[in-house]
Amino acid sequence: IITYNAMISAFQKGRQWQKALALFDELRRRPNLRPNVITYSATISACEKGGQWRKAEALFESMQRLVEPNVITYNAMMSAYEKGDQFEKCLDLFDEMQRRGLEPNVVSYVAATSACMKTGQIERGLRLVDDATSAMDHPVNAASRNTIITYNAMISAVLKGGQTKKALELYEEAKRRGLEPDVITYNALMSAFMKRGQFNEALAVFHELKLRGVEPNLVTYGAVIACCEKSGQCERALALFEEMKTSGLEPNVITYSALISACAKGGQWEKALELFDSLQRRGLEPSGITYNALISACGRGGQWERALGLFEELQRRGLEPNVITFNALISAYEKGGQWE
Repeated sequence: IITYNAMISAFQKGRQWQKALALFDELRRRPNLRPNVITYSATISACEKGGQWRKAEALFESMQRLVEPNVITYNAMMSAYEKGDQFEKCLDLFDEMQRRGLEPNVVSYVAATSACMKTGQIERGLRLVDDATSAMDHPVNAASRNTIITYNAMISAVLKGGQTKKALELYEEAKRRGLEPDVITYNALMSAFMKRGQFNEALAVFHELKLRGVEPNLVTYGAVIACCEKSGQCERALALFEEMKTSGLEPNVITYSALISACAKGGQWEKALELFDSLQRRGLEPSGITYNALISACGRGGQWERALGLFEELQRRGLEPNVITFNALISAYEKGGQWE
């Protein structure tokens, strides 16, 4: 059984849920071996990582006739429900484990908090966060409180409910505990400020990230370029784009679209076209958002014929124009004096 458990755990860590499940089924067919709580927990966790909440649920229900689930089992099943958008089931399981006398740990609280935030149970979610931070002081959670990963998970959970203030409190608490925020922490905070339209605050987070020597990733640059676009800082967006490429990161279509939009707002239609050409040379497929930004850039630059050509190209690619597309095109016609 030890060998089977080790192999199933290896498949679980490698996100190979089919192989984990196949090995579990093989084990059950062996007359002299029986799965134990470790076997079930690892297999349920493998299904959770594979997005297979129904298979995880079937395992969880079948095990209870044979083996008593522990906190790790409950955590894996709760996470499977949460990732599968089965939020009420996740919360029911959280309540059930406590009725059974099992003490939730930080992982349990994070899954339950996320479920609360996604179902609009904000107050309950915030209470659970407070319980989670208190639980961190328990000796059983010593490993969790000494890692920024736990705080990142809680920050992500509260942000799902738009609780930026609580996210910032968790960020400050992590620093008070001597933990170093990583790129995931900063990306989450930048995203939170952006959703609230606080672009200068998001840019300040990026500045702190650089000061602390944390290496930005593609998500970071995408967010900070989008911030510059929203706040009308075209030149800064272009400088960050060059910095990103120098660091060896490959821009994606989302980055290009934000940058082209920044150029549109900055009146740099020629630069926007240059970026569009660069995007295509890299083998990237422009999206409807990309075309909308480019049509707007050409329109603002008085290039109504180019804007029209781009609109026709968008349609040839099988992309659907939307209200933003038509508004940008109408604006281009007005700028070019094409009233007819």
